[in-house]
Amino acid sequence: IASCALDLGGEHVASAAHGGDDLRDAGVRLDLAAQAAHLYVDAAIERCRAAAACQVKQLIAAQRALRVLDERVRRAAHLWTDVLGVPEGGQVAVLLSNRVELVELIIGALLAGVTITPVNWHLAADEIAYILDDSGAAVIVTEPDHLATVTTAVRLLVRSLSPRSRI
Repeated sequence: IASCALDLGGEHVASAAHGGDDLRDAGVRLDLAAQAAHLYVDAAIERCRAAAACQVKQLIAAQRALRVLDERVRRAAHLWTDVLGVPEGGQVAVLLSNRVELVELIIGALLAGVTITPVNWHLAADEIAYILDDSGAAVIVTEPDHLATVTTAVRLLVRSLSPRSRI
């Protein structure tokens, strides 16, 4: 999972071994250099273990996130078909700000076989009404912040579809 590069410091060990005239001094320096190299290697190995443990934790967290996403997408599919009664092949619309629930509802609609029309939350009520009419959406899901605008859009759409308004 993790990759580590270990620099054993070979050049430093070799230069320490050749640095003195006395063979005994060179041996002591070589022992000290070898001990320093071992400490360096041990520290590098520990960093590698920590990095691998971190990557394993990230992998486990990602797997948990995918399980949660799968559960939430399945709940969204259930919402479309069983709670809201949208048949397979039906049309729906979603007007949400930038939220993770938007992605969940879109993937849930795909899972349920429902065609979804995302509606930009910056649009005015008359523009939303046009999109709802054009898409043929039977249901629109929104959040409290946009409920007033969506309600106005639905009223405009109903008014435009009533027989009296066309006369």
